[in-house]
Amino acid sequence: MKIEGRYSFFSGPELVWARLLETEILAGCIPGCREFTAVAEDVFEVEINAGFGAISGTFNGTIKVIERDAPRSLRMIVEGKGPAGELSGDALLTLHNVGGATEIELAGDAQATGILARLGQRLMDPASKLMIDKFFDCLREKVDTP
Repeated sequence: MKIEGRYSFFSGPELVWARLLETEILAGCIPGCREFTAVAEDVFEVEINAGFGAISGTFNGTIKVIERDAPRSLRMIVEGKGPAGELSGDALLTLHNVGGATEIELAGDAQATGILARLGQRLMDPASKLMIDKFFDCLREKVDTP
């Protein structure tokens, strides 16, 4: 499944970059996040309550930042397990300076196993898009609100 999106911020790339890597902001902006713990540099364990259509539950996983080029780009790998299967993904976030403001371009891939895989893109695409949009709406509020 492809993951794509563009998200605009009034603030410049340096501030957006800094907030994007703050543990408290990440924990507060990931939809359904119950726990978010740094376990090593650029490695986080996360517990999330998530729902995909009629299937919902607690997913435990890791987020690993594997490449960073401040304040231009960030690449991460996400892996998680839950009662309905497993999810894994690879995402690249590219920050573009647009006249002093910032646009984040998101591009990635995600794979699912178990019941989640059987649901297919019909259910997974809109649910994942909604969660990603909620994350960036929250991040925008944390970054652009004085």
